[in-house]
Amino acid sequence: MGTSLITVLAVVAGVVWLGLMMVSSLRNRGGEEIAPNLQPGINDQELETRRLEKGQKVAIVGSAFLAISLPLYFLGETNRQEGFVEAFVEESVDRGEHLVEEFACFSCHGPLGVGGVAPFVEPRSGVSVDWVAPALDDVLYRFDEDELNFWITFGRGNTPMPAWGLPGGGPLNEHQVVDVISYLKTIQVSQQEAVDRTPGMLTAQELRLEGADDAMTASIVDQKQLIAEIGQAPDDSAFIGPLSEEAQDILEGAGEGIDTDDDGLSDVAEVELSALSVEAVEFFREVEPIVMDPNTPDAEKVDEALAVLEAASEKDPILATFAIAIQDLVDNQEEGDDTDGDGLTDATEAAITGQMASASAETVPSTISAISLDPTKAESVSGVTDRS
Repeated sequence: MGTSLITVLAVVAGVVWLGLMMVSSLRNRGGEEIAPNLQPGINDQELETRRLEKGQKVAIVGSAFLAISLPLYFLGETNRQEGFVEAFVEESVDRGEHLVEEFACFSCHGPLGVGGVAPFVEPRSGVSVDWVAPALDDVLYRFDEDELNFWITFGRGNTPMPAWGLPGGGPLNEHQVVDVISYLKTIQVSQQEAVDRTPGMLTAQELRLEGADDAMTASIVDQKQLIAEIGQAPDDSAFIGPLSEEAQDILEGAGEGIDTDDDGLSDVAEVELSALSVEAVEFFREVEPIVMDPNTPDAEKVDEALAVLEAASEKDPILATFAIAIQDLVDNQEEGDDTDGDGLTDATEAAITGQMASASAETVPSTISAISLDPTKAESVSGVTDRS
């Protein structure tokens, strides 16, 4: 606001104030007004008749109003309180639904809380598992609200369920946890539906228990394999380091020489890089594939495969699982064609071939593969340039 405007406003205010003073002065030129406390009081006759009756009428009207309005207000109070409770619950449900979406609770517990699977790494062993996340749409038949509040607030140790409440180290305050529970109440299935689920859940758990021994055995083998690979790491590094340097040197000089397919890699470079990739794969490969021919009697190859796997499993324990699988295929053959009459069905021979192929690739890191670059084609593999 400019200085000139402030000045104008001040002048106007002064003029108005002077005008009010003059008007007040002119009004007071008449007879001197007697102060209210010096004026004569109301006599008893007026006080006890007209003034008293007027006060009594006002009191009667006020009493009648209160006598009628208070009961009417009280009659509607129950509905008002119920409406307030309903509105509060609805708002709590809306907030809870927003929180469930924000923190992706259903990504583990399944769409609308029907149950799901959560990836989990067991902290002590480092074993990765798919943890069955329980259903939330029947959770209040299994826990009361206080128990559910506790699990949400503090989580469940050694499971994928983290602590969501502030006391447990999570992001939600006490009221937000209550909001989540309010929402979960609205998605609960009927009690009968929850009961009908029980047989299926029991069957699923029984099946999991039946496979528990195999799963535990597999986890132990995985851990042994991990320990073995850690022990082999120095030798692996000593081999791969110089090999990668050699490959880099080849790439740096790949522009020199004959380049039949004109892809920026000389023919010699493509051949040498292909050979290096094969050398890397063969370094890690512990067993060679064994092919069972259904048209040629070759049952003795089974003993050969088992012997190779047994010897290799001393260095890479994971290969022992393939030996077990092959022995199981032989011991539990199903009826079928045996074209070569060697005692192994065609299906069994094909399965053993597949097991040995998998075993052959098992010890080769997934980031290493044999490539075959064709000097006459810029794309030895369709859609992928040889340079890439």
